[in-house]
Amino acid sequence: EDGSVVVWGHPDYGGSCKVGWMLTEAVVLISATQAAFSALKADGSVVTWGDPEFGGDAGEAGPLLQFGVKLLSATYGAFAAVKEDGSVVTWGKEEMGGKQFGCGSRLLQGVCNICSTYGAFAATKEDGSVVVWGDSACGGDSFGLELRNVSQICATYSAFAAVTAAEIGATVVTWGDPDWGGDSAVAQELQDVVQVCSTYGAFAALRGNGSVVTWGDPACGGDSSAVAKRIRKHVIQICSTYGAFAATKADGSVVAWGDADWGGDSSHVQDQLYMVSYVCGTFRAFLELRANGTFLLGDDAFDSSDESYDGLLVGVVSLSGSGGAFAATKVDGSVVTWGEATSGGKSSEVAQHLKTGVVSVCHTAGAFAALKANGSVVAWGDALCGGDAEPISKHLGQGVTKVSGMYKVFAASKSDGKLVMWGDEELAFPVQEVTQQLVNVTCVCGTARACAAVRSDGRVVTWGERAWGGDSSDVSHQLKDVVQLAATGGAFAARTSHGVVVTWGDENSGGDSLDVWDQLSSGVVDLCHTSGAFAARKGDGSVVTWGDEELGGNSFHLTFDWNNVKQLSSTGYAFAAVRADGTVISWGDPCAGGDCTAVSSQLVEVRQIYSTYRAFAAVKAGGAVVTWGDLHCGGDSSSVHAALQEGVLSICGSYGSFAAVKGDGTVITWGDPTTGGDSSMVQPVRIPDADE
Repeated sequence: EDGSVVVWGHPDYGGSCKVGWMLTEAVVLISATQAAFSALKADGSVVTWGDPEFGGDAGEAGPLLQFGVKLLSATYGAFAAVKEDGSVVTWGKEEMGGKQFGCGSRLLQGVCNICSTYGAFAATKEDGSVVVWGDSACGGDSFGLELRNVSQICATYSAFAAVTAAEIGATVVTWGDPDWGGDSAVAQELQDVVQVCSTYGAFAALRGNGSVVTWGDPACGGDSSAVAKRIRKHVIQICSTYGAFAATKADGSVVAWGDADWGGDSSHVQDQLYMVSYVCGTFRAFLELRANGTFLLGDDAFDSSDESYDGLLVGVVSLSGSGGAFAATKVDGSVVTWGEATSGGKSSEVAQHLKTGVVSVCHTAGAFAALKANGSVVAWGDALCGGDAEPISKHLGQGVTKVSGMYKVFAASKSDGKLVMWGDEELAFPVQEVTQQLVNVTCVCGTARACAAVRSDGRVVTWGERAWGGDSSDVSHQLKDVVQLAATGGAFAARTSHGVVVTWGDENSGGDSLDVWDQLSSGVVDLCHTSGAFAARKGDGSVVTWGDEELGGNSFHLTFDWNNVKQLSSTGYAFAAVRADGTVISWGDPCAGGDCTAVSSQLVEVRQIYSTYRAFAAVKAGGAVVTWGDLHCGGDSSSVHAALQEGVLSICGSYGSFAAVKGDGTVITWGDPTTGGDSSMVQPVRIPDADE
């Protein structure tokens, strides 16, 4: 829990560590080859030890691993590190991916994820393309394959499978060793795929219609004929062990197949496998699950199958907050709502659709939309903000892969590449000329009266009122290879894969970045915004701001130490930045979070900052929470101080209140009671007052 590392075993294989003094704290991830380890630390640095030939010594790559690393992966003999600027650093056995033969130039930027087999790597880029390298027998050669619009990659021992968008819906492309899934004999069935999962030697694909298709080594789950009838419909999720698969169905039952020694035979516990939500060996929300079906909540034990806890904040895994309400997704795939009824706090009209199968929830200013495992969408809340999807319901019944929320509009991406929108009529139904361009959209963003979408080819499509950013024609020649969009109330900012930022829209809200154009011409890795200003974080840890000075666009007037900033967050009026050492700085409107001096001594070892419209909440190592900003919008957490001293995993904000998910699946709320700060009506137990 303190982030330290202990090693033991054969010294030649990493069981002895000469750099132990570097592993006493702040380690967040460990990866391993056959004979070496690499550890990622909270400050973005990497520590290696073990056999130098297998990556125990990073050699020439060492200096590049001292900062900015966000992800590690390993083959049997080499490591790969993805950095925050989208570049990839490799070391170890060259033939097993330690050297980027013939593809190094494509790994200098834009990489967002990485996957590995025994001897090869596959990197997914922000534009949906894939770069592979390493042993060709293990998938290191994808020559002749069309790997575009890729949304997911997974791997067996020596083969890869990629989910790609196509006209017929999401399909699967495989390559590598055919005996381990690299050659799919069921290719014709792999249409409208929503998830792919793998064991050591086989793949399983979940389709939008709830059926499962398998291929690869029969002994590792590639042959599902024994359970074929049970997995041809109503499956909502699949997961795997080393040699077996398990499928969760909409009725809460579980079907398993594959190697019995690795969980492929569940017959001896089948009578207990009911009302199951999601099955995962490392799912943190189940850490407190007891063998008898109970779980811990504080000092009390509760039966997870007891229907009396339906609709209560027990077993929560994620939160979403609109302007005035919250929606909590539970481990059983159900959703609980509270807060202002007109902002989505009341979901009784769609309650029957929110009892199971929900995988994610997003929001606009006054409504929620839930994406279900079967590819359908359920919406509720203010109709003017997207709470009524009935007029386009025929387009939301299946095939939806992602839902995004803007100010008053929802946008659903479908497996056929189309984009379906609803909410504000002026923005949700653009003219046909715009609609025809909205294909293979990867992200959408909105100001108060305009929208912008990035396509998989990196181009940007805009619509809405020109003064609010709805017309990007003046900068269209610069809007190429775009990977991120951000929006204030009246302007847009786009970041390209080359680290360049392009702006347009209301000049006073950040649409004019001429004063800082030289600082935005390279090296930008992230964008953040208030209601009237932008902040750009660069790869070297520096920050650039522009827009309304009173709303945070004034950093050039400040004397902070801007080095090594690793995360930006914002309210509607102020910015906050977490530095690599875990300390925090803030600027903008001092009454809305721009001044954190009153709690600066507490802001150490901070790992994440969240916000309402006028206050911040920082989660520290160990799960303690520190708040500041408008006292009436969540800046004062004294009423729940005792409950926020440890164990908080994540926080969500509405306009004026916070909700925090703890490790035991409970939720703590504070702030404006009318916008969700009071959750007493959906709490299973009374939360003690601070002075009790």
